[in-house]
Amino acid sequence: MSRPPESTGEDDVWQHGGHLCARHAPTVVDSMSPSLHLIPFLVAVSFALVHFACGKADHPRASSSHRGECPPAFKGLCTCGETQFQARNQFVVNCTNAMFTDTQPLAHLPKETQVLLYTGNNIPELKGNIFGEIDDETNEGVPYLRVVDLSNNGISTIRGKAFHRVSSVERLILNHNRIVLHRHKNHVRMFSNFANLRELHLTNAFANPTESDEDEDDDDDDDSDDDDDDEDDDDLDEESQGSRGSPSPSYLIQLQEIFRASNLSRLEKLHLEQNEIESFAHVPDLFCSLPSLADLHLGDNKISGVNDLNLSCLLHLRFLDLEKNNIESLPQETLHKDRGVTPFFMVDLGGNNFSCDDCEKIMALKEWLIKTRVQVRNQNFLACHALRDVKCPNIPNIQLPSNKNLNEETHGSAAVAVTIFLCLSVVALAIGAAYMNRTWITAKMSPVIQTVTRKVQYTTIGRQEDEVREVNV
Repeated sequence: MSRPPESTGEDDVWQHGGHLCARHAPTVVDSMSPSLHLIPFLVAVSFALVHFACGKADHPRASSSHRGECPPAFKGLCTCGETQFQARNQFVVNCTNAMFTDTQPLAHLPKETQVLLYTGNNIPELKGNIFGEIDDETNEGVPYLRVVDLSNNGISTIRGKAFHRVSSVERLILNHNRIVLHRHKNHVRMFSNFANLRELHLTNAFANPTESDEDEDDDDDDDSDDDDDDEDDDDLDEESQGSRGSPSPSYLIQLQEIFRASNLSRLEKLHLEQNEIESFAHVPDLFCSLPSLADLHLGDNKISGVNDLNLSCLLHLRFLDLEKNNIESLPQETLHKDRGVTPFFMVDLGGNNFSCDDCEKIMALKEWLIKTRVQVRNQNFLACHALRDVKCPNIPNIQLPSNKNLNEETHGSAAVAVTIFLCLSVVALAIGAAYMNRTWITAKMSPVIQTVTRKVQYTTIGRQEDEVREVNV
C-alpha cells in the first residue's frame, strides 16, 4: 500500500489504490475556522461592554427607568423624568453636554425636579435669578430641588442675585470652572439663599491669577463704572503682589468674605481640592464661619503645612483631607493641636513626601502617629523623600519606608495581578473558542487521527512479517 508523500507546501498528487488523489496544501486561512477570526473582535466587544456597564452605573442619564419630555425651553437637548440617582428614584433634569450658552432653560424647570445636572456647557456668567424671577407669579419655583450640579461650564462670574428659590438645595457642585473671585464681579452674599446647603463642591473651581487678570481686562468694557473698576483692580493688584505663581491672598480673602456673608450655618462638607492653595497665613480663620463643618477636603493642592490654619473653631470637624500636598514635616505646634480633638477625628496625609533627613523631626512624627488620638488614614503608606529607608540611630524599628520601596512593591504586585488576569483570560477565551468550534475541530482532527492510526498499523504489520521471516529461516 502506498502512503502519501510528505507535503511540499504546494498542490501535489499521489497514487492510492489505483486512483489519483489530489491534495491541496492547506494555508493558514484555509485551516482556520471562520469563527476564530472573531476572537479579537469578541475581546474588543467584551471590554466595550464592561466599559459601558461601568459608565451606565455611574451616569444617571444612562440608567433612566423612564424619561419624560422636558419643557420647550430645553429645546429637546435634555432628559426629564424619574430615574435612579445615587440608589434613589428621583426626578432628574439632565442637560449634560447640551451646548447651552446661558441658563435661560433653568427658569422653566419642572416643579417636581429634585436633581439638576447642567454640566459640560459653555456659560461664562451666571446672571440674576437663573431659576426665574421672584415676582413672576406663573413660576412656582422648584420646591423639591436638592442637588444642583453646574460643573464644567466655564463659569467665570457669579452675580450676587444669581441664586434665588434655592432654599431646598442641599448640594451645590461648581467643580471644574474658572470662577474669578473679585469683589466687583462676585457679590459676597452669592450663596446666602442656600439656607439648607449641606455640601459645597469647589474642586478646581477657581481661575488662576493670570486667567483672572485676563478676564478682568476683557470685562472692563462691560462694567457701568470704569473708574470704580480701575480702583478695585488696583486694590486687587496690591493685595496679590506677593504670590503670582498661585492663587493670591486676595483669592482666599474674598472666599472668606463670601463664607462670612452667606451664612452657611448648616454646611457639613466642603471640597476645595485642586485649587493650588499654598498657605492660610493671610486667612487663618477661613473656615470659622462654617460652624457645622464636618468634612474638609483640601487634597491635591500645594499646602506645605496647616499650622497657620485655625481648626479649633470647627467643633464638629471629623475629617481633614490633606493628601497629595507639599507637606514635608509636621511642626511640634501642629502635632500638639490634636490634644483637643475628639477620638473620632480623622486626617489623611497620604501622597505627601515627608523629608526624613532630620531624624528629630521624623521621629517626632513617628511617635505622634503611635500616640495620637487622631485616626490617620492609610498611615502605613506614608513615605519619605529619600530613595532609601531612613533609620535613626539608637531608636530601632521606627522608620518610614521610602517612596522607592513603596513604588516597587506596588508596581510588582500590580504586575503579578495583571499577568495572572491576562493568562486566565487567554485560557478562558481558548477554551470558549474550542467549545464553540468543537464540530469543526473534530472534523479537522479526524483525518490526522486516522493517518496516525494507519501508520501504527503499518509498523505493526511490518514487524510481524519480519518475525515470521526470521522463524522460517
